[in-house]
Amino acid sequence: MNLAHVERRGNLFPIEAQRRLKVFRRPLLQALGAVLLSTTIAASWGVSRPPHQSTGNSEAADIGLPAIVMAHGVDASPETGLPGKLKQLFQEQRYEVYAPQLPLGKDQRIDPWTETVLESAEEAGKKGKAFGVGFSGGTQPILQVVYSRRGAFCGILLVSTSKQGNIKPLYRGYNDPARIMVNVGGNAGIVHAKNDPILPFSGAEALSRETGIPILEQDQDGGHFINLPADKLAQKALKMFNHAQALIAKCQN
Repeated sequence: MNLAHVERRGNLFPIEAQRRLKVFRRPLLQALGAVLLSTTIAASWGVSRPPHQSTGNSEAADIGLPAIVMAHGVDASPETGLPGKLKQLFQEQRYEVYAPQLPLGKDQRIDPWTETVLESAEEAGKKGKAFGVGFSGGTQPILQVVYSRRGAFCGILLVSTSKQGNIKPLYRGYNDPARIMVNVGGNAGIVHAKNDPILPFSGAEALSRETGIPILEQDQDGGHFINLPADKLAQKALKMFNHAQALIAKCQN
């Protein structure tokens, strides 16, 4: 056998095999580089999963639990503050949760937000029932989905909402406001703080009068439920969770 060899780490390594290894290694390294690059880009965008992929118990529908579809407020995130804490509580109780990051910047408008929430509701609805929870500006796309799609949600909870307030890019009026309660089977409620400095309580009262959605609680000191101390945040989140549970119980009847 007349093969040229090279010494590599004390072993004989055929030159021809070494050449073939380089040819194989090049596309492998290129593919690995592409994966690392896409991972880096995803991390920089804050993307950890597809926008309408759920977290939590994927078999929740099998035990009679509706999926939870959440919509955060303006310039916010589904992972922090009250939305993040409430999401955690739902997951701990074996709910499947859809909490998409809604479009930010110039796309914080009613149409892009409604489209995003509707896609999550439709995805959740493939497995069973869905229950909607909206926070501040995020209550508006929840309402729009209910208004346009009867049965999209078996119930909804609106936290810090308003008929209009200062969320005009996210507000759209209704020709038939009573349709909202009809489309959600009368299973809806509002929780709003009396001392909310961003969306005054009067706006929640106006929405309640227009749509017939009852105000379940007039919180006394939550403000807009943002920038709360950890202990107070946990207290308010548990309170919201209990209100949601009461409405969800009606979904299961």
